[in-house]
This record gives sequence, C-alpha cells and structure tokens, in this order.
Amino acid sequence: MSFGGTSGIVAQVESLTGIQIDYYAITSFWNFRNLIHDLGGVDVDIPYPMDDDYSKTHFKAGKKHLSGNQALG
Repeated sequence: MSFGGTSGIVAQVESLTGIQIDYYAITSFWNFRNLIHDLGGVDVDIPYPMDDDYSKTHFKAGKKHLSGNQALG
C-alpha cells in the first residue's frame, strides 16, 4: 500500500489471480471481522489444510462456514 497505493494492490492481485477487480473497499482487520460477523459468516471452499500458529487458525480442506474471527485468521 505504501509503494503502489490501491491501484498497485489491485494490479498485483489481478496479476496473481487472473481475476479482474472492479470494486474494492479499504478497512481495518477488526472492521473486516465485524463485517463478516454482521453478515452471519461467510462460506468458503478451502482448497488444502491451513495451519497458522500465529493467528491460531487451523482449517481442514473443504467447504466451511467461517465466523468473523475465523475469516480474519
């Protein structure tokens, strides 16, 4: 963000994913967590097991319904 701003981030994500980004929102981590919580969670398909001791996030592969805290992790 400090080097390319939002346009640099959009370009990088588009380059890495091949997905065109038409809109985006900037928020803090805690507001992201609260947004997901307010929506009642979010459904995701986790492609492989994920383990992150720092955030204490551990997921098995497969379809999951994540809470705000889990999505933030």
